[in-house]
Amino acid sequence: MGACVNHAIAIQPHGELQKERTLNHQEFNSMTTSRYKKTPQTKPTPHQARLLAAPWMAPSVPGAVTGPWPQFIVPLAISEKPLPIRIEWDPEFFPGFPPIVDGDRVQLLLNDAPAGAPYTLTSTDETNGYLFVDLPLFDNDGNDRDNNPQTLSFVLHAATSGEDIASRPATIYIDRTPPGQERLGEVVLPDVTGQVVTPGQLVGDNLRALVPSYFGRWQGDTITPYIQGLSGNADLDASAIQLPTSDNGGVITILYPRAALEAAGDGPALLGYRIKDLAGNESVYAEGHPVVLVLRDAPGDSDLLPPIVPLFDDNDIIDEDDARQLDVEIPLYLHINGSDRIELYWNATAVGTFPITDPTADPIVTIRVPYSVIQASDPGNDAPFTVDVNYKVLRSGYAVATSPATEVVVDIRLPGGTDPTPGTPDHGNLGLPVARSTLSTPVDNVITATQFGQDANIHIPWPASTPPDPTNVKFKAGDVIVADWGGETVSYTVTSSDEQFATISALTLTGQQMVDVGTGNIPLFYTVTRNFPADPPLPAYSNTSTSPTQIVVVQSNIDVPGGGNELPDKGRFTEVNANLALNWANTRQGAPYQVLLNYLNVVPGDTIHFFMEGQTLQGVVLPGTQYDASYIIQQADINRGSYDFRVPATLFTTALWPTNVGAHVVHTYWTATNAIGTGNSGEQVTLIDLRTGLAPATPPAAAPFLSMPRFESDAADARNAEKLEQFAASLWSQPPKA
Repeated sequence: MGACVNHAIAIQPHGELQKERTLNHQEFNSMTTSRYKKTPQTKPTPHQARLLAAPWMAPSVPGAVTGPWPQFIVPLAISEKPLPIRIEWDPEFFPGFPPIVDGDRVQLLLNDAPAGAPYTLTSTDETNGYLFVDLPLFDNDGNDRDNNPQTLSFVLHAATSGEDIASRPATIYIDRTPPGQERLGEVVLPDVTGQVVTPGQLVGDNLRALVPSYFGRWQGDTITPYIQGLSGNADLDASAIQLPTSDNGGVITILYPRAALEAAGDGPALLGYRIKDLAGNESVYAEGHPVVLVLRDAPGDSDLLPPIVPLFDDNDIIDEDDARQLDVEIPLYLHINGSDRIELYWNATAVGTFPITDPTADPIVTIRVPYSVIQASDPGNDAPFTVDVNYKVLRSGYAVATSPATEVVVDIRLPGGTDPTPGTPDHGNLGLPVARSTLSTPVDNVITATQFGQDANIHIPWPASTPPDPTNVKFKAGDVIVADWGGETVSYTVTSSDEQFATISALTLTGQQMVDVGTGNIPLFYTVTRNFPADPPLPAYSNTSTSPTQIVVVQSNIDVPGGGNELPDKGRFTEVNANLALNWANTRQGAPYQVLLNYLNVVPGDTIHFFMEGQTLQGVVLPGTQYDASYIIQQADINRGSYDFRVPATLFTTALWPTNVGAHVVHTYWTATNAIGTGNSGEQVTLIDLRTGLAPATPPAAAPFLSMPRFESDAADARNAEKLEQFAASLWSQPPKA
């Protein structure tokens, strides 16, 4: 048959079959369609109406999917072989030709086209009350239309009358296409940030996932989640969902139960799904969405307590001093693991990640917040500011829980402005103090021995910033400056005049304060404190800036070698004869001169200086006999207790010490010098006679050591002269010795 055949609609007035006219199939379909539209195009005759209303006038598919779905969805399992189509029998179906004769037949139509061979009616069909006609289906028959409907109908041909009567059409779905065809997209996890799945991200003990749109979506599709984890793969059939008949293409949500997630094992996993449609077509497994599962005995957000900030809790403010030593304590929490790490946050800034050394301690960890982090959080509004402090628990490198925040109030406003060098103890905008004696011609940061014990001025520079910012970096009226001179302090309060002219009046250190501290390298620095009055709920508090340290060199006579007194040892020639004199024999290798290092304040590094000069007994200087030498003391010398200079033998000749006039004397002394000053020894006088076996009968009068530096004391000179005369007289009263 062709796609458009003529069919007769039989009418039966007075019980007799008459042929009124012939309708083609398109007209009949139009009429049947108009019945559903309630807008008939042609008013049917009574017999036509009876035929249109008859339930047996449309074919049915006994093997189709049952349920509230569109009728006659052909299951995949039977969609590629002849499909039995049932046609109901009714006496009115054959009103014009009882009994059945040869040539009475039925032809199936698929989309108005003949499908298969015509079926010849038999009396058995009439006896059974129905008949089956096969719809020829087979692989690659071109009938796969996915979830799009096709029209199934049939035509009855009455051989006696020659009539062709068309049935009402039925809808049939032949679907051999899997949902999504060759690929399904990854799920979207709306409650997971990143890849880590933790208890805090579950909703009602389920992980929600959104299924993206896919090709061939239709009502009745069954979507089954799957998990591929370290412990194996699992299709979560119990969590499968089926799209309703009312599916309108909205968001599809599937659930992964916590029990199934935990069964997959903590660690990396893939979450996906597969789809099976009503016809039985099964999709490929969707692309797995990678996640890291951290669920087994893991803490959730509700298991964590807020962090503790003790220096805030003590008075409800974190001031400058607190900020330099601020600790945050992390309380013990449920489901802790010794391998957990704590990541601390100061507002949105990660302070760092810290291990847990003792999972039974409480707090489990104490974390020092760097001052630079606190300083960076200051919005610069010249006022106290708030900060949220919280932490995350990391397990296997992933955040599994976030604590509630502790809000703290911070004020680190400083005299001198924001510290540009927060990593150092001193404020980078504060300059070094300068110390000057109040006596004439002072040298910055040096107090000489003559200035020691006198008042000194301490000068505080006005602060400057790098880069310069005079509007923000300054002292304010009311700031308290305290200068510290080796522990002695001098305070000063900044005035409005100081602030106006950007200068600080000099602070005075009294001479007595200087003496109390003593001498040496004295550290000098200053602090500047700004006091903030109570402003409930904030208490009264203060912030202090500290300057760098200046070293002031303070000298005093008590610090020079010998402590301001004559050095206790004059020294001596150690190779002399029995009369303690130098002669020709004991000077042939030169003459060693020993000084004792037993003076006050002796230290390694002191310089000792030896001086010698020859004179006649009458005090006339002998030209060429002058000699001096210096030496820097070592610790070994101090341990030994002495040092020996050696006067060269070239200094002991008869040309320099004439023998025709008899004996002479050697005048010697030495000095010791340190960074503070110099100490002098007394003069030593030694007889020298380079004659061989001769000695004067009477000792000459001794003369002072005129060509050498003299002691300041005239009394000392007189004592030395008297001792020399006594010594010389004693020598001449004894026989000369070689």
